[in-house]
Amino acid sequence: MVFMVWGNIGTAVSSFLAPPIAGIIGWQTTVRSYLIIIALFALIMFIFGDTQERKIKVPLMAQMKTLSKNYKLYYLSYWYFITFGAFVAFGIFLPNYLVNHFGIDKVDAGIRSGVFIALATFLRPIGGILGDKFNAVKVLMIDFVIMIIGAVILGISDHIALFTVGCLTISICAGIGNGLIFKLVPSYFSNEAGSANGIVSMMGGLGGFFPPLVITYVANLTGSSHLAFIFLAVFGCIALFTMRHLYQKEYGSLKHS
Repeated sequence: MVFMVWGNIGTAVSSFLAPPIAGIIGWQTTVRSYLIIIALFALIMFIFGDTQERKIKVPLMAQMKTLSKNYKLYYLSYWYFITFGAFVAFGIFLPNYLVNHFGIDKVDAGIRSGVFIALATFLRPIGGILGDKFNAVKVLMIDFVIMIIGAVILGISDHIALFTVGCLTISICAGIGNGLIFKLVPSYFSNEAGSANGIVSMMGGLGGFFPPLVITYVANLTGSSHLAFIFLAVFGCIALFTMRHLYQKEYGSLKHS
């Protein structure tokens, strides 16, 4: 969990620093400098990376066959599609959305986006801690209820203050939700943890790719992006049904837990 936090911190730092740095040295030079940093860290990882980690002897195809038959993988992938997808998607579209929709200065928009990313990043370990202390699925259900409320707020907001409340709500829930889901992955897939993590992470990445496209399409079709945020609430409601299903199969009735 700690390593994931540091990985996400890089996204937050980029959102904070990239706009002002680009204003000084230009975007092209900023991107080239970033590529140099990536190459440097790749070299460090190649030289000092852990090569003694425990290896799973089960063939990859056998692992994938086992995973494909477990409905929990599909549930976790869908949940992470929403939580990490929201984290990535908001980080991508927020700067331009704030500039074009609310007329905010580009640097200010970049800073606001950085706050969204940083908040979600630093709350990710809190999700893991809550998952260790309480029932992770039950906490995740509460987390998604609040996220749905945040999505509805975004869907009805025309003022920057209300939109900010909605964004912060999504950020908090996405961060905590990310931590909770990755608490569950090794719990359910102890023998295929690496493969399961890879699939769930992939779905999270895909979740960050589609929302900006949906927002743009909906805005072009209806003249407003509000409906796209309502879609997020709908996807969250569907996720709640799957969580309830898993919880009842694993732990019994919610009323007696």
